[in-house]
Amino acid sequence: GAAADAFVAVALAGTLFFSTSVEQARGRIALTLLITMAPFAVLALFIGPMLDRVREGRRYIMIGTLLARGLLCWGMAGAVQHSDTVTLLPAAFGVLVLQKAYGVTRSAVTPRVLPARITLVSANARISLASLIASTLGVGLAGGISFLAGGGTTGATWSLRIGTLVYLAAIAVGIRLPTRVDHHQAADPGSGAPGPAP
Repeated sequence: GAAADAFVAVALAGTLFFSTSVEQARGRIALTLLITMAPFAVLALFIGPMLDRVREGRRYIMIGTLLARGLLCWGMAGAVQHSDTVTLLPAAFGVLVLQKAYGVTRSAVTPRVLPARITLVSANARISLASLIASTLGVGLAGGISFLAGGGTTGATWSLRIGTLVYLAAIAVGIRLPTRVDHHQAADPGSGAPGPAP
């Protein structure tokens, strides 16, 4: 998921900001912030509490967010190819919201699959490191694909298409999560994982 998110970031940076003049880029940056980041800053406050109410089916939420991001990524590829900003920016907003939902759900799932020999702090540190490595590799691969495709709009389009395949690969990994992540259960007091909410 982190690698695919990097593909999206590279494609958006290449098509929205760096493929135009400085004057045009300023307007596009302002429009992007207005349509994506401003609503996301408000909505992000409610994503965590909403998902905390979900006690079962978290594996399907994770898989669903990956699938939805993959579909939005494919849609963004078409929008970039046809210079359709009206479709591109809402799709980018959707990816941001789904990234947040995925992160919240992943944090809730982690204690349920935590090996006894590893503390929750260590597991979260490993997840963060793995995400950082995956993002770094994703940026490099997306940049290389964009360069080989000729850069600009064509390069961004191909980066998003390949990003869709990376999201689908992440779904295949998510399907292999154990079934216990879907069921609410009390945590072992010694595991460092939170117990059920009162």
